[in-house]
Amino acid sequence: MNTDGDAVHFIWTHHPAFGSPLIDEQAQVILPRDAVAFNVLRYEQNRDEPLESFEEEVTSVRLPSGNRKNLLKIDPRMPDGEACYIPLMSAHEGAAGIFNPNLNLKLLLEWDHRTFLCLRYWSNNDGEMYTVALEPSTSWFSDIQDCIRHGNCISLQPTEERRFWMKIRVEQP
Repeated sequence: MNTDGDAVHFIWTHHPAFGSPLIDEQAQVILPRDAVAFNVLRYEQNRDEPLESFEEEVTSVRLPSGNRKNLLKIDPRMPDGEACYIPLMSAHEGAAGIFNPNLNLKLLLEWDHRTFLCLRYWSNNDGEMYTVALEPSTSWFSDIQDCIRHGNCISLQPTEERRFWMKIRVEQP
C-alpha cells in the first residue's frame, strides 16, 4: 500500500535462481509459450530505435559477445563460459520452469502475469557460477526512467494497494 501523499513508480522483480543438481546440460528450460525476448542490452545502446527492433526469438538471442543462445537449453559448464541476461515479454501466461530428465524432476514457477508482465532470464555457465534464474518482473527495462517513459512499471497512487500471487512447485512427471 502506498502510504505517501504522492504517486510512486517502481520496478518489482523476484529473483529465483537455480543451480546443481537441477541444472545440467540435459535439463530443459520451460518458458511461457508466447514469450518474446527483449534484448535490453542492445536497447540501452540505442534507445531511439522502435522497441520492436529489439525483439528476438527465445531460441536465438544475441549475446554481447555476438554469440547466439537458445534460452530453452542449458549450456555446459565451461571455464570461460558466458553470462546471459534477457528479459522476456509474455502477455498471456505467467509460467516457467526447469525439467531435468536425469532427475525425473520438474520445477514449475507460476505468477500473476497481470502484475509481472516480464520474465527476466539470466544464466551463467562459467567455472565459478553455473546457474539459471527465472525472475518474474514488472518490467523488461532496467532503468526506471525507461519504465516510466514506456508505461512499463507499477505506479501506485496515494492509498492504493496492490496484491499478487506466486507459486512454486516441484513434481515428478
